[in-house]
Amino acid sequence: ACRPSIGCAIGNAADRPDELFKRADMALYEVKKAAKGGVRLYDHNIRSAATRRSEALELTRMALQEGWIEPFYQPIIDMKSGIARTLPPRLIMEALDDPDLAGSIGIRMTEMIIADMAPGRPGGPLKGQISINVGTENLIGSHFVESLLGLLKTHNVSPSSIKIEITERVLVNQLNHGAIERLM
Repeated sequence: ACRPSIGCAIGNAADRPDELFKRADMALYEVKKAAKGGVRLYDHNIRSAATRRSEALELTRMALQEGWIEPFYQPIIDMKSGIARTLPPRLIMEALDDPDLAGSIGIRMTEMIIADMAPGRPGGPLKGQISINVGTENLIGSHFVESLLGLLKTHNVSPSSIKIEITERVLVNQLNHGAIERLM
């Protein structure tokens, strides 16, 4: 069954047509985000959410450009070994919905984590197995796997010391199976 999603906006004589269209488009985006097949009337809360998202995307672009992105390791309690994985900062979470920025964040985090695991790292390398969260943007791109394998080789880090965790947003049918086979 096909169910349409509809975004609506009510305007007045002073509104420009392009602004009214933008409002209806924002309402459409909101209804699609909530569930397929529905109707949403534009209200000012929608613009606030869109503004927050836009600000998060801009902050993320600047953070990537200025080198502000860095890994923070969350310990996972394991009685036999110390395993760590990354936690994304809350301020840029919405940026993970943008494919280009999410892919760039994934690559940047992978580069930094592998460098932290290098034997020659000042203060010593991180020990144990590290989990790296990987999203659709990285797995469907052909260059991610080669980049990861190159980083491991460059930094003399054993592939067995990392674990790739696929984020919930990745659906199995979206995966680049060739990429997964090269990782194994």
